[in-house]
Amino acid sequence: REEGGTLARLCLEAPLPPATMASLTPQPMSPRPTYEEVLRLRAASAKQSAEKMAAAPAAAAPANAPQPPPQPPHPPPPAAASAPAPSPPAVAPAPVAAPAKPVAEPAFTDAEVEVLRTPLAPSEWCGSELHERALAYMRSRRDAAVLADPSLAPTVEMASDLRLWRFLVATAFKGGDAASMYVEALRWRKRNGTDATRKDLRAANPSFFTARATSLE
Repeated sequence: REEGGTLARLCLEAPLPPATMASLTPQPMSPRPTYEEVLRLRAASAKQSAEKMAAAPAAAAPANAPQPPPQPPHPPPPAAASAPAPSPPAVAPAPVAAPAKPVAEPAFTDAEVEVLRTPLAPSEWCGSELHERALAYMRSRRDAAVLADPSLAPTVEMASDLRLWRFLVATAFKGGDAASMYVEALRWRKRNGTDATRKDLRAANPSFFTARATSLE
C-alpha cells in the first residue's frame, strides 16, 4: 500500500507535456448568432437559390438559338360509327333437378333378415351392403314422394336414416311395406300439423329441449 501511494503521488506531481496542457486549456467559444442574424442569413440564402434557378434555363438554351417550327395540329380522328349496344346475355333458366333413378325394392332371405335384426349402432351401418341396400330403397321412395308433393317434406330428424330404419324393423324388412308406411306417416303429420306443433313447442320451451328442464310451459 505504501509503494502504491508513493507511485500515485509521483504521477500527480509530474509536470504534463506542453501539448497536453494546450489541449486541456479551454478554448474561447464563438458567440451565438442573434435571432435577427439567423433571419437575415435565411433570407440571403433563399435569394441566392431563387437567382440560381432563374439563371439555369437561360444558360441551358441561348436566346438566339433557332426555335423549331410549330407543328400543325393533328386532325381529329374520324368519328366511329355508333355500334348498337350489345344486348344482355340471355339468362338461362335454373336447372330443374331430375328425379333420381328409382331403386328396386330389395328382397332379403331369412338369413339376411336375421343379420339385419342384429342390434347395431348406426355408426356401424357404414360398409354393410345389407343395411345400405335397405336404406337406399327407403331414401328413393322418400325423395319420390316429396318430389310429387313438396308439402310432405320431412324435418331433418324425420328424414334421417334412423327414422327410415324404424319402419324397416316394424315391417320385418319388407321394403315396399316399410316405404308405404313411411310415406303415409308423412301425410298424417301434414294433416295434423305435427311438425308445426313441434316447432311451436320448441320455441316456447327452449329450456326443456336444450337445458333439460322438467316441465313444459
